[in-house]
Amino acid sequence: MMNVKTFGIVGIATGVLSMGYTIFLHSKLNKVNDIINASIADVAKDINVDISETIIGKAVEKAVEREVHKAVRDISYKITDSVSKDIKNKVKAAVDESYSDVRKEVSKQVSKDVSNFDINLLRDQVKNEAKTVVLAKFNDSLDSLLQDFNQNLTNVSKIYGSIADNMVRKPQETIFKMSN
Repeated sequence: MMNVKTFGIVGIATGVLSMGYTIFLHSKLNKVNDIINASIADVAKDINVDISETIIGKAVEKAVEREVHKAVRDISYKITDSVSKDIKNKVKAAVDESYSDVRKEVSKQVSKDVSNFDINLLRDQVKNEAKTVVLAKFNDSLDSLLQDFNQNLTNVSKIYGSIADNMVRKPQETIFKMSN
């Protein structure tokens, strides 16, 4: 069995070796990376890229179309916003201008209607509507009272019927007992 001290020493040694191996691999990878970057730079020096006028023309044309489309969209938004604000301002001004005239006309019409208003007719209409509402409530109450009365009358009839039955039975029982 391995004791704890030996196990600790083996663990520390493994950790130190792992760190050394990691540093070694890192330095090798850096060298490989430098070689790849140098190779790419050498290859790029030797390549001559020649872009044709047709491709450049198409790219410029597309860029111009995109910018024109953006400019047209921005201008149309600004024009729409400006026209909308202008319409709102004109409508508000027209409403404000006609408000006093409309107010005067409405005031005249209301005064005329009120002066032609018949108080007695209104009083009669209110009385009739109140009578209708009161009668409807009274009829509902009477229906409820009638139902309660009929229920009580049925109960009283049952009680008197029961008393009458008992009175008829008792004299016969008394007679039967005397004869025996």
